[in-house]
Amino acid sequence: MQPYVWKTGILLLIWVVSVYLLYVFFQGLAWWYTVRTAVKQESEPPLYNYLMRFLRINIPWYFLFIVLQVVLYIYSLFALVAQRQAGLSDGALPYPFIFTLLYVLIGYFAVISYTCIARDTARHSLIPTLVFGVKRFHILFPAFLLALIPFVLVNLILFAFAKFPLLTIILGFLLFFPALVWARWYFTRVAWRTFNAQ
Repeated sequence: MQPYVWKTGILLLIWVVSVYLLYVFFQGLAWWYTVRTAVKQESEPPLYNYLMRFLRINIPWYFLFIVLQVVLYIYSLFALVAQRQAGLSDGALPYPFIFTLLYVLIGYFAVISYTCIARDTARHSLIPTLVFGVKRFHILFPAFLLALIPFVLVNLILFAFAKFPLLTIILGFLLFFPALVWARWYFTRVAWRTFNAQ
């Protein structure tokens, strides 16, 4: 039993690290390009430097995300057991709004940090990210929510064509990626202007 547990733990660790490195590489490239096109500054960080900063700045966000996933999994297990003990039929489990709020807040501070590391190292960007995200919450959080609206609209469109799988896939490619590019560009512009206005 113990060797099986160790093997499972190692495989899980490899999977977690692999997902993290893939995220850092692809999203780091995307955010570096976004910063270069959306922000005009005299000294832009080279790609390698930005990726290294991206790698470091995402460690706390990724850790919080994993912790939240584990807590949600444990909650789901307890809720399922309680549901069955109460003699209720298996159905959709109640999903506390607090989890959605925490996911949104993690994403909110994470994308702020992606702009911060264009100006400074990851080590010197974490605290300013938190301070700036709180002090300029009334500006940045509405901008963050506005950047999410295209994704909501894309999901609604895809849901409307759910009976046509091939069309849904095509529309997903045609609509999702432009929405993603615009969301990054828009939030980066707002965050950078807000940085410079303080």
